[in-house]
Amino acid sequence: METINMQKTMARLIKNKIAKVLTCSISLILGSTTLSYAAVIPPNVQLADKQEITRNNFSEPGSLDP
Repeated sequence: METINMQKTMARLIKNKIAKVLTCSISLILGSTTLSYAAVIPPNVQLADKQEITRNNFSEPGSLDP
């Protein structure tokens, strides 16, 4: 009788653990995805042929050490 109760308890714990893992996995996947939207460009706007982003124009020092 005690063995059956132990098996039921273990089965319940495993089911709860699987549910927790699935819930955490789904929330991590959905939480880590970022929603990206394209910019709405008004009509008659001329865009540059080459789009560039300048991240560092060397105005900041490379190091704070003297």
